[in-house]
Amino acid sequence: QYQSTHFLVLGDWTARTGNEREFIAGDVSDVSTDGPVHLPEWYQFSGEQSRRNRKDNTVNAWGRKLIECCRACSLLILNGRVDPDGEGEITCMPRTGGASVVDYGLASVSLWQQVTRFEALNQYIESSHFPISLDLNVEAEVDEGATESEATPETGPISIP
Repeated sequence: QYQSTHFLVLGDWTARTGNEREFIAGDVSDVSTDGPVHLPEWYQFSGEQSRRNRKDNTVNAWGRKLIECCRACSLLILNGRVDPDGEGEITCMPRTGGASVVDYGLASVSLWQQVTRFEALNQYIESSHFPISLDLNVEAEVDEGATESEATPETGPISIP
């Protein structure tokens, strides 16, 4: 259903996902269904797609909801999967103590490999949450009827600070 739809979502979810998988690995029997879940070929995950590191191993109720949302919408968590955040860095450190990953980048299965950089910037900016930043490599389609100045698309990395 979401095979060719591109989604990119960044923000504070107040969700702690720990080591929960946000995708369904292979054809499996799922407790929420009456039998096996048969996945389309484009949804198969292995290797680098399936690995997600994290420095926060806690799972909370919001984290379980976020995992369900990712599964339902074919979204992958970028934290701990895309360099330089390959270790799943902490994204929130309240001044009162503690540390967690609650700020996420989510990308559709069809878009995640276009994310060339994802990072939680280890700095406070008016908040206990660290900013997250990414680079996205995209190619634009040019309208054949466009003027020359309109027909020069910007391709390559796009930074989202």
